Amino acid sequence: SGSAPAMTTLGEHKVKKSRTIGGGSKTKLIKSQVVNVIDNTTKKAVKAIMKNVVANPASKFFIRRNILTKGAVVETDKGKVKITNRPGQDGNLNGIFVK
Repeated sequence: SGSAPAMTTLGEHKVKKSRTIGGGSKTKLIKSQVVNVIDNTTKKAVKAIMKNVVANPASKFFIRRNILTKGAVVETDKGKVKITNRPGQDGNLNGIFVK
């Protein structure tokens, strides 16, 4: 069965806790504006503010609705960033710079 997908979007930071099988918990990211970006040249992590979704291989309709999934490319104040984690599962956003 499972639960409905989080459908993480751009906006004011909002998370939701949900109970999992075995009594554990999962933090779902509902909305966020900030992404943690790893710069491969300097090996440093920086925070970037997202503007909009440029590409999303999961669905072309996610681009229009600004939905963030793993593999989505977003425009930030520091350049284009590719999301490398699953925000609906992890509760945060991580990414790497795209050339």
